[in-house]
Amino acid sequence: MATPKLSLDQEVMQYLEDFLPRPDQYEIPYRAWVVAKPVALLVLSHGMAEHAQRYEGFADFLNEQNISVWALEHRGHGEHCPDEDLGHYADQQGWEKVVADLIAFRQFVAEQQPDVPVILYGHSMGSFITLASLMENAKGVSGVLLTGCGSHSRWSLKRDLFGIQLEKLRLGKRGLSKIIDHLSFSKFNKHFKPNRTPQDWLSRDPAEVDLYLQDPYCGFICTTQLWSDFVNGLVNINDIENVDKIPKHIPFGLFSGDEDPVGDFGKGVRNLANRLASVGVKDVGLKLYPGGRHEIVNETNRDEVWFDLRSWVLAHI
Repeated sequence: MATPKLSLDQEVMQYLEDFLPRPDQYEIPYRAWVVAKPVALLVLSHGMAEHAQRYEGFADFLNEQNISVWALEHRGHGEHCPDEDLGHYADQQGWEKVVADLIAFRQFVAEQQPDVPVILYGHSMGSFITLASLMENAKGVSGVLLTGCGSHSRWSLKRDLFGIQLEKLRLGKRGLSKIIDHLSFSKFNKHFKPNRTPQDWLSRDPAEVDLYLQDPYCGFICTTQLWSDFVNGLVNINDIENVDKIPKHIPFGLFSGDEDPVGDFGKGVRNLANRLASVGVKDVGLKLYPGGRHEIVNETNRDEVWFDLRSWVLAHI
C-alpha cells in the first residue's frame, strides 16, 4: 500500500495529528512536532499503558535544535483507541502487527522530509518494539536511542509465559489479569516502599506521578493476549541470533536510571549494551543516572536527561 505524503509548510513549525492506514484496515494514530528545516527526524515509540502526547514537552525541547519529532500510538493505546481495545494489540499476531506498524511509520516519516537522518527513540515497551523492528528491517535508520530498556534471561521469560498462558486460559484473550499486573508493575513498586502511590517506581517527581495517575490513558491493565504477545516478543529479541541481525553500523545510545526495575537497576541495561557489542555493533553508548527511576524523561533531573538525549542525536547525525 502506498503511503500518503503530507504537504509540509517549510516556513514554520507545525503540530500535526493524523492517521496512517495499514493493510489490515487499521489506522495508526500519530502526532508530530515538525520544524521547517530539520537536522534529524526522531521517530518516537512510547511505553506500555501510556501514550505519545506525554512527550510533548520533550518534543518542544528538541524542536529548539531543529529536530522534528514524530510519535505513533501503538495498538491498544491512546485516546483514539476504542474502550474495548484499550490494552490489547490484537486477537492474533499482535506483536508482529505493532512491529510492522513501527517499520511502516518510520518509512512514512522518512518520505515526508527526504535526506534527513532518521533516529529511532523507544521507551520501555517501545524500546523492545524498536529492537524487534531493527531485526526485521533497519533500512534508513541513522541511530537508535533507548530508555527504560534492558535484557532478560530466556529462563525468566519462559517462566513468565507459563503463568501468562494459565491466566489466558482462565480469563480468555481479552481478560484483564490482576495477577499478571501484580507480578509486573506492583512488584516494581515494592522496591520503593513506603509507597505514596501505586506508581512510585516511575519517577521521583510526585507531580509527574500524579499526572500519570490522573490520565485516563495511562496505567490501565493490559489483556492476557497483549502480555502473551509482548513476552513472546521479548523471547525473540533476546535470542542472540536475532540480535546479530541488527546492522553493525547503527549507533546506539542507552540511557536509564540505575533505580529502574525494568532495567534490573542497571544490570539489564549493561547486559543489553554488552549483547549489542558482542555481535559487532560498533557504537554502543550507555549512561545510568544515579537514583533515576523508570521514566527518566519525566524525572527530577529531566533537564539533564533531555540535554543528554539531544546532544546524542546531534552528535550522531
